[in-house]
Amino acid sequence: MYLSKKVLIPVLLLFMTFASAQTPVTLDALPVYQGAVLMSEMTEPDGNGLHYAIMREYTVKAPIEEVVAYYEKVLAVQKRFADQEDPYELAVGKLARPHLQVYFWDDSQFIDGDFGEGGFSKRAWIAKELQKRKKDRENGWIESATALWYYRDTKTTMTEMQISFQDMSIDEENKKYEIQTVISIRAVRYDYEAAN
Repeated sequence: MYLSKKVLIPVLLLFMTFASAQTPVTLDALPVYQGAVLMSEMTEPDGNGLHYAIMREYTVKAPIEEVVAYYEKVLAVQKRFADQEDPYELAVGKLARPHLQVYFWDDSQFIDGDFGEGGFSKRAWIAKELQKRKKDRENGWIESATALWYYRDTKTTMTEMQISFQDMSIDEENKKYEIQTVISIRAVRYDYEAAN
């Protein structure tokens, strides 16, 4: 079957809009940032109301600002620090949209100077390194971020998903700077007593 461009383009745009609006609700559905390497995986045995708990930690040689921006799109985050819905009031098959918190380096601390009482600081090199990096859309360099969301999969079970991001580029002790971000992904499915 042949579709003309006039038909094909709107269909593709509709599919892309629908696909981009879907927030992953399982570990397998959540994409891993390109180039990220799995460093560790921990699991908790099921029992006592726990169906599974998995924690995976990845590292990637990419600026945290790019990693966070990527997952903002994947998770369809509409607003940072938005109030989160009560997950225990969700209807079956519904999602409490991801709640994203983003924290920035206080680059005013990265200066050279004598602060008395043996408080001499040689940290200006950190600010110089950060300045080589593209800032986040809020005009700062991200230190860490966390996204948390819930999915009520059945009447008596809930899935909790969380991604944490940490900028590990600064090695102050050895005075080294190398772009690196740690991504920690956690998925937990558990029983709970529905309020309604």
